[in-house]
Amino acid sequence: MKVLIIIALLLNLFIFIESSNPTIIEITLDNAGTTEYTTQCGQYTQFKVNFPYPCKDLNITTYPTQGETDIFVSLTNEYPKKTDLSWAATATGEYTVSISHWEPESSTGYYYISVYGDCSLQPYPAKYTIAATSYDNTDQDSNDLVQYPSVGINQITGANDYRYFRFCVPQCSDIKVTLQNCLSDAECPGAYSYPELLVTRNIVEPTVYDYTFKLAQIVRRYIRINITDPSARDSNGRNTGTYYVGVYGWCTPDEYVNNNSTDGPCSYISNVLFNVTVTLFQQPAAKCNAPLTLPPEPNYPQLTSGLTYPGYVACNKIQYYSIPVPSPCYDLNIFVTTTSDAEVSAAELAVGKYPVVRPTFANLEWTSYDWAVQNLTISAWDPNFDGGYICGPNGDSLCYIYIGVVGYCGINDSSPFEYDITATLTRSRRIYGKPQINQKISAHGTNFYEFCVDHEADITAQLLAWNSACDCPNTYSDLNMVISKTSFDANANNLVWHIDTSDVGYKQIQLLDTDSDTRPGTYYVNVIGDCSDTCTDSCTCAPCANLENSEYALLVNETSATVSNSQVLLEENYNSNRATYLGSSCGESSTVCSSTCTITESTSSSSSTKSISTTAIVLLAVLLGGGGIIILAVILYFFFSADRKGKYNRRPSNAS
Repeated sequence: MKVLIIIALLLNLFIFIESSNPTIIEITLDNAGTTEYTTQCGQYTQFKVNFPYPCKDLNITTYPTQGETDIFVSLTNEYPKKTDLSWAATATGEYTVSISHWEPESSTGYYYISVYGDCSLQPYPAKYTIAATSYDNTDQDSNDLVQYPSVGINQITGANDYRYFRFCVPQCSDIKVTLQNCLSDAECPGAYSYPELLVTRNIVEPTVYDYTFKLAQIVRRYIRINITDPSARDSNGRNTGTYYVGVYGWCTPDEYVNNNSTDGPCSYISNVLFNVTVTLFQQPAAKCNAPLTLPPEPNYPQLTSGLTYPGYVACNKIQYYSIPVPSPCYDLNIFVTTTSDAEVSAAELAVGKYPVVRPTFANLEWTSYDWAVQNLTISAWDPNFDGGYICGPNGDSLCYIYIGVVGYCGINDSSPFEYDITATLTRSRRIYGKPQINQKISAHGTNFYEFCVDHEADITAQLLAWNSACDCPNTYSDLNMVISKTSFDANANNLVWHIDTSDVGYKQIQLLDTDSDTRPGTYYVNVIGDCSDTCTDSCTCAPCANLENSEYALLVNETSATVSNSQVLLEENYNSNRATYLGSSCGESSTVCSSTCTITESTSSSSSTKSISTTAIVLLAVLLGGGGIIILAVILYFFFSADRKGKYNRRPSNAS
């Protein structure tokens, strides 16, 4: 009984130790670090650096003199760990995290850094200095319209195709993006068109169907973005930083052209030159830092999913509706048919979300580019689509999509006209709860997946594969996996959740409900075919040739409450699922790599010894009475401080 009491007290003590926030050491940007720090095996040392440059990149580098460091960096989490959302450098010999200002998630402010003592290959505490440096990463090839205005001059786009640009705003500014080209066949015979201009903060290559600032008309040929517009701020509330620009070669297919002088035939597009330019109107910094004025939530007529409603709208007016989105795991389709003469008048769409409560063609919007019949689908995986109770002025109200039906009228028609509107929400969860089996991947390739979580829960993504050369010498692999909230093509160098490589042989990522960076919504899962092209010992370096014979399965689901907080049960669950979806074994001889697998036996022996030693320590504490608790706590803390990484689970530096 006394042993149980001691163990309970120790558990509380460890919980207290783990929950106590360690000191965060502030380092100076662009100052060569001279102080040497020591991080024990399996432990973290925390740093932070203030980064004030929205148009520069950031490098965070450790310079080890002993041992191995892993680096984890976050803008939102003061104590990022290897299981958290972070930028990271974890490969052997990799000591720099590079964060580009062109990444949508980057921003100014404090970056929080955790340096982890990785003892998987070298059983020594890490000793190192650390430095954070800023540097310019803009050249003419970056298509930066502010730094290199000439990149937007005399450009051409293909028919219904895109040209992409970007720019960075270094100081608090109002912004004007202008698109210039010939709009008249009389002035430019055979060389006029009506291209579309798109500007966004978080979509690197926007399309006309994305949530962007648009022209959406012929008369106005510029987009104005003011610092007072809350919808134009980045995810960290900044007006400064990166903006992404697209020019779309809108045109009428030649087979549908009635008048070459007015319809903008696609055959003309290759003859049309355009200029896209950016003008910045600098404002006092205090204006950008001032609290934004957020609009109240409107009370528009509310649509019910799947029902059709008749309506009418006057020329150049907008009739607004709303539809509640109870969960982020829905696709939304908006279908509008005009019942008047489509040759003269048509109902068009301008669709927004809070704080764009009155979407028009002059602000951030989704819209359809159809004529007469408007058919717009907004995917759950659109990075700007929200659902659940995360909207409104305080971020805790039910989300609505605001739908504006715009009365577009021809020259000879000025009377109101009628239309029908239907908005339909369709459940969309992709691979959530649906095992992806018999999957294969090419060397250094990436397979892309998506899932959506509609409620608060712990989620586990398991990459089920044969990870051990000891058991599967010809089919084992060292695949990687990352999860992103924002980027469909994210890799291990981006802001992602990573596999915890301390889980020997268990390739899985757990998203905890208690993590401030998780919330119900959509996620991207990317499986990466890491392997070695120059492998000389196939038993230790995961040769690329193995991938030809290797399959994997991917399982994303809610973590059972009985499993969630137990590492042992998580690993048992992994093994059970692997047996279910891959089979009980890979069917290979386990003797091929037996000479290199003795580490497994020694590790097992070491674990047994550690278990026996632990029992002895507990008994000693019982004999010593109350004072033994403190002794036991200290001994066990250092006894188990070594990281549990295994030889075959460390990501090799030659795997890309």
